[in-house]
Amino acid sequence: MTKKFFLELVDYNNWADNITIEWLEQINDEQWERPVVSSFPGIKQTVVHIVSAKKIWIDFWTSSPDPIYLSTEFKGTKNELIEIWKKASVDMKSFIESYPEEDYKQPITIKYPRGGRSENAILANPSSLY
Repeated sequence: MTKKFFLELVDYNNWADNITIEWLEQINDEQWERPVVSSFPGIKQTVVHIVSAKKIWIDFWTSSPDPIYLSTEFKGTKNELIEIWKKASVDMKSFIESYPEEDYKQPITIKYPRGGRSENAILANPSSLY
């Protein structure tokens, strides 16, 4: 995989995220909290999951000593979550832009919320992102 590939991937991902964010900014609190029959019990929980996944990979890639699993601890508002999402999108692009291409196959350490660790060469295997 090349840096060009990952930059195109992050640009596409951020473009798609922005479409979703624009829609979320238009819904009211009742819609945000309303139960929905889906993989998650509502829009809020779905968005927490999406943002948590994006944020946690940035924490893993940057070797954060205390990765944040938003899905287990987020208690903020819709607007706070959207701001975290926007920042994570910028952070992901910045990371890809500055990360040396020759290091893409280096393993990263994944720290699980209930303890334990594993290693994964995430940039060499983008399918493991999803």
